[in-house]
Amino acid sequence: MHTDNINSRSRPDLPSWYVSACRWANWEFHLGFDVRAGTVISVASVKDSEVGTPRRVLYRGFVSELFVPYMDISEEWYYKTFFDAGENGFGLSAAPLEPNADCPSNAAFMDAHFAGRDGAPVRIPNALCVFERYAGDASWRHTEFGFPGQVITEVRPDVSLVVRMVSVTGILQVKGTQYTHADQIAGDEHGTLLARNTIGVYHDHFVTFHLDLDVDGAANSFVRSKLKTVRVTDGSSQRRSYWTVEKETAKTEADARVELGAEPGELLVVNPSKRTRMGNLVGYRVISHGATAASLLSDDDYPQIRASYSKNQVWVTAYSKSEKWAAGLYTDESRGDDNLAAWSRRYVTCCPKAMNIGGAFCSRNGVMADASACCMQECRDRRHRHRAVVHCRLPSPALSRRLPVDATVERWLRASSCQLLREESIDQDSA
Repeated sequence: MHTDNINSRSRPDLPSWYVSACRWANWEFHLGFDVRAGTVISVASVKDSEVGTPRRVLYRGFVSELFVPYMDISEEWYYKTFFDAGENGFGLSAAPLEPNADCPSNAAFMDAHFAGRDGAPVRIPNALCVFERYAGDASWRHTEFGFPGQVITEVRPDVSLVVRMVSVTGILQVKGTQYTHADQIAGDEHGTLLARNTIGVYHDHFVTFHLDLDVDGAANSFVRSKLKTVRVTDGSSQRRSYWTVEKETAKTEADARVELGAEPGELLVVNPSKRTRMGNLVGYRVISHGATAASLLSDDDYPQIRASYSKNQVWVTAYSKSEKWAAGLYTDESRGDDNLAAWSRRYVTCCPKAMNIGGAFCSRNGVMADASACCMQECRDRRHRHRAVVHCRLPSPALSRRLPVDATVERWLRASSCQLLREESIDQDSA
């Protein structure tokens, strides 16, 4: 894809990019397809307008897992705790997208191809679509009134590039019942009466995204920027308190287990060897948009053992090529000893070399991976909840499991909607 003018949104009949090049505005990336993960965005970089060279941001991003545990504990239902990506294949279940319905009129479509069970090629028409999205919002605005007779105003529109795929793995499961009205229900039926003799069972959707970051190169670090209240007790001010920022760089895996919402602050991926003109570290923020829920299942419940990573929203572990999928390589055979939470518990320290984050990679005036509406849309009367979980991984030649400041950090961010925001240059919106 290529465009020199993002304002081409005003001509939806004339796409401003070409799918073969994978370039848009100042962004450049590769777009691929995988039978397990579905959409794969890789080697994403942003062009530095001052020097004219690309700066790396993301090595690879994709859906790592979709955990859907149903809450009916009866004999017929207790085992329905699905891992849609690992057990069924997120890409394998991709559905053809309908023009002007699933995607707007200015979208470009791509077919997906993979090898079937007999080795023959299989084609999914219109499996992916790519389009610019403009909602009429401003991403940045500046106004000056200090000049006699004139007002200086600069406004930059909020424009996103969206890559979309729909997977039909997450079909709502309902059960039959004798009840025809809610007043007839006296006990816990583990769901909501949706229609006569039909109950929609309570369930969760844990969407896990894998984002392997290369912010200005491979040497990245994971930083927690915490907001702390400071009391004024020495009489130096009429104020009694203020808040300040304390930054902590993760040095061990235990330092990088984060429960979002537990305390105010920000999560950052920085390159400690690169600085801005003002001397600040170059990096991106991880924005959860309030997706702070964690699993409510007990730790000894078998589904929770297999998906123990859903108790925290952020994890950072040392990189290993075999530790790629949040619920384990062979998900349907896993007993919870090979998922991302188990990787974190296995070692005391870790020595990183690349960062991954689970979560949708999104950028205002940037690149965005839009998850299936089947999985991401909140459905209130079916009462399923969407969670956010982040996992960061760090590779290293050694297995010391330590995270030094100059290490590459691999981060996993799992969220119903998440963004990476480049400090001081790019504002972003959730998918």
